[in-house]
Amino acid sequence: MYRLFNPSDDPCAAPLIDGCNESAASFHYVPGPVCSERYRTLATDFASDPDPVSKFNYSSPSPGLTPVALGRNPKPAQLEESKKEQEQQLQQTTEMATASANHMTVTIQKADGSTEIRSGGTASWRNNNPGNLINGAGGYEPIGQNGRFSIFSNYEDGLNALIANLQRPKYKAGTLADAIEIWAPTADHNHPTTYAERVSKSTGIATSTKMNTLTYTQLAAIATAIKQQEGWREGTVTTKPAPTTH
Repeated sequence: MYRLFNPSDDPCAAPLIDGCNESAASFHYVPGPVCSERYRTLATDFASDPDPVSKFNYSSPSPGLTPVALGRNPKPAQLEESKKEQEQQLQQTTEMATASANHMTVTIQKADGSTEIRSGGTASWRNNNPGNLINGAGGYEPIGQNGRFSIFSNYEDGLNALIANLQRPKYKAGTLADAIEIWAPTADHNHPTTYAERVSKSTGIATSTKMNTLTYTQLAAIATAIKQQEGWREGTVTTKPAPTTH
C-alpha cells in the first residue's frame, strides 16, 4: 500500500479516496488546506498505474505532498504461495497416530516433526487412553484409532477425556454402580459389579453414591481407579527426532 499524506497535520484534513485493485497500489489520499481537482487526479492516476512507484513524480508541484510506502497488495502468484505456506504450517502443527496391523505398536507423529513409537505394555497405555475410550470428550479428541479404541496425543489428554466422559448426563443420572454398568457392560465381557466394588475400594466412594454429588477431585479419583481396572501397564517408548532440513 502507498499512502499520500500532507505532513502539515491540518485538522481539517479528511480522506478523499480509498481504493485498491489487484494490479495497483491501494492508497489513502489526505488533502491539506488546499483541495483542488489536481489532487484528485493525481491520486486516481496513482491507483490505476500498475507500477506507481517508478513513475511517481517525487518533485510534484504540490507542496507538502509526500508518498510513503506501506506495502502493496499481493498478486495472484503471491497469494498462491502464501496459501501453500499456510497449508505446510498446518501440516506441521497437526499430530497424527497410527497403529500396526496387530495393534501392538502405536506411532505418534508429533507437531514438531518428531515421532513417538509406543510398543509393549497394554493397549490402554499404548493408546494414551487410560479409560479405553472409543471417542473423545470434553474437547479432548483422539488423533487416531487403534482398532475400536481411540489414540490420544498424550496421557493427560486421555485422562481428561475419561473424566469428561464421567460428567456426561448418562453417567451423572445414577449411582457409581450404575455408571460402571454403563462404562463396562456385561455385553463387553466385563463384570460390572466386581468392577464397581474395586473402584469403590480404591476411592473410598460407596457404589450407592450419586454421581451428580461428586466433586471434580472425586471424579478424578474414580478415573484413576478405572485406569487401573482397564489394565494400565507401561511399555517402551522410542523417540525419533524431527528430520533436519538443509
